[in-house]
Amino acid sequence: MNEIPNQTPFIWHSEVRGYELDLQGIVNNAVYLQYLDHTRVLYLCSKGIDWEIWHKNGYNLVVRHIDLHLKHSLRQHDQFYVTATVEKQGRLKVLFHQSIYKKDDTLIATAITTCICVAIATNKPVAPLEFMQAIT
Repeated sequence: MNEIPNQTPFIWHSEVRGYELDLQGIVNNAVYLQYLDHTRVLYLCSKGIDWEIWHKNGYNLVVRHIDLHLKHSLRQHDQFYVTATVEKQGRLKVLFHQSIYKKDDTLIATAITTCICVAIATNKPVAPLEFMQAIT
């Protein structure tokens, strides 16, 4: 697993849809990034962080780096789930440790996504206390 020890992962369940497939009949690799992104957004919502409100208040959470390792492929109608745990790294960075599994627990992919909060007015990284406390 790609999760942080002693941390209960957030989990999102879904099913592969036909339009997510490439010519080979497997999920297009870019779609895995969408699964990871959707799970991060839902995780933040579960912590009371509403994207629209934070943006209106002058902040954006942006992806700085994604380290994605694909192990197996998903196919149409496969049921799967994505897990996420969070780790604060230094003063500004937040790492999302994520894994994608088929319903039968076959590991499909692992990823570590580095995010930072940016003040829209200055385009500089910031660490609002309310945000950092909510996610860790």
